[in-house]
Amino acid sequence: LRFADGRTGQRRFLEDVGMDQIFNWVDAVFEMERECVMLSLMSGQKSFLYVEEEGNTLKDAGLRKMTALRVTERIEEKTEDGK
Repeated sequence: LRFADGRTGQRRFLEDVGMDQIFNWVDAVFEMERECVMLSLMSGQKSFLYVEEEGNTLKDAGLRKMTALRVTERIEEKTEDGK
């Protein structure tokens, strides 16, 4: 993993592990809320959001061995009523 602030993280996951496990790891270890994180390939060709990857495995998502991901914090836009 590569974060915008220069931090990096590394861990191995089996291909049959759910994508939610990566988001949970980022949440627990790097203290970034999984719902506010976007993971993307370094090339930018694919991106992954926690709410969209429910039930998908790494294999389902097309992630293979030695895949590096960029971690971006999503900023929720506020509506006119401030929510």
